[in-house]
Amino acid sequence: MTFLLTLLFLFSPVLSQATTYYVSTTGSNGNNGTSEETPFATIAFAVTTMVAGDTTYVRGGTYNESGVRFRTTGTQASPIKLLAYPGELPILSCTASSAELNSITIRNNAGSTTPMGWITIDGLKIQNCNDGIKGENIHNSTFTHLWLLNNDNQGVLITGAHDNVFAYNVVQHSGDFANCVSCTQQHGLYLSGKRWSIHHNVFVDNLAYGVQQNGSGSANNPATVPDAAFRGAQDWVISDNTFSYQSRRAGIVVWGSTTTNFRIENNIFYENAVVQSSGVAQGVDFVSATGVTGGSIRNNHFYASGSGGQSYLGTAPPTSYTNSGNVVNVSPPAFVDGGSNSLPVSPDFRLTANAPVDIARSNE
Repeated sequence: MTFLLTLLFLFSPVLSQATTYYVSTTGSNGNNGTSEETPFATIAFAVTTMVAGDTTYVRGGTYNESGVRFRTTGTQASPIKLLAYPGELPILSCTASSAELNSITIRNNAGSTTPMGWITIDGLKIQNCNDGIKGENIHNSTFTHLWLLNNDNQGVLITGAHDNVFAYNVVQHSGDFANCVSCTQQHGLYLSGKRWSIHHNVFVDNLAYGVQQNGSGSANNPATVPDAAFRGAQDWVISDNTFSYQSRRAGIVVWGSTTTNFRIENNIFYENAVVQSSGVAQGVDFVSATGVTGGSIRNNHFYASGSGGQSYLGTAPPTSYTNSGNVVNVSPPAFVDGGSNSLPVSPDFRLTANAPVDIARSNE
């Protein structure tokens, strides 16, 4: 019996032990990081330490650092989580001179074409980076309760993806406003892949589009997106978001020929394409999308007045899509402090009790 038990032990699968880490502005990377009394000092060190099953809680305060990179994938049973400590706001403020290091990067140690999955980032403020979050071939991951502010390129840049969620975030002032005021390729979200769920976010004052749904050639390049499961831009749902005051472009762009079966519904589009002419779209734009089929734009609220883009949809829409139940330039949204046709100093896009019924219902 003893011999049998020994054999069973030797040939049983080895299960990794999940570890919880802590980070604090008063910590040290010489600590073990495994208790609130012995926290690490930097987010980058904690993220580098984590493997499948591990969780890191980041205490409130500002972390002036760079090189935050997820290097190993989680699994369905053992995800990797980077979380704000409950009730506190940690702020990652990037400091590197290199754009490559100035982001939260999700890239496998085996190379950018190796998938990374089951990663959660929740509750952080990410500011003054190149891209707030960037990565390649990411799947089954969740990005929630983030505030992406003043990032010089994209708020989030991900090429190659499937089955990810981006929800309950604020994406604000993405783009190099100081040095590239005429740029039109710096967005709140620049994403490709299949089955993105983008809901209950606020996109405000980004240099170009709030969301770019990238179904162009770059989303189908086998050199960077080798697996067909990660290619294209199909089966997206973009719902219950507020898009306000994007500077040079509309709230959303459907881009490229592989953006089939998208749903854009129950969103508010308010005073976008601020510096453009009145004929430009402020709601949903289309680029090289004439061959796209299976799209749906429904039950959205579009409102624009004064200067800037006035059209709720762009020219050259998809060949086959439905457009129904949308409200255009009727009953402006009743924000707590949303401005009229100019961005307020301290915008507050929560809806008041005086909001139209259709808007209040869609944003519950």
